[in-house]
Amino acid sequence: MQIIVSSRHTEVPPALNECVHDKIGRLERYDHEVRVARVHFTSEATARAADREQCEVILEANGDKFVCKVAARDGFAAVDLAVGKLEQQLSRNRTRRLVRAGRCDTCS
Repeated sequence: MQIIVSSRHTEVPPALNECVHDKIGRLERYDHEVRVARVHFTSEATARAADREQCEVILEANGDKFVCKVAARDGFAAVDLAVGKLEQQLSRNRTRRLVRAGRCDTCS
């Protein structure tokens, strides 16, 4: 899987970049067809300092696109929230595919 990390109005420290590659790379176990992951960080000057860092993740698989956008106090927390949302999306998509193919005995 190719992981592209970019940012706007903020710097991505090497520790955060490594964390992104580690955690987003684990999402491949839910769907091995994921080819590209685009991770974009944005820092917003808002009244609520708790939601200053925003993280948008776009996963592209064969014909499918999974998108999530979260805000948190820092980039590490934002990546954790985004990974949780994407795990739910990928798991739900996998279940739907298995049901359509008739290979899921417990899901029908």
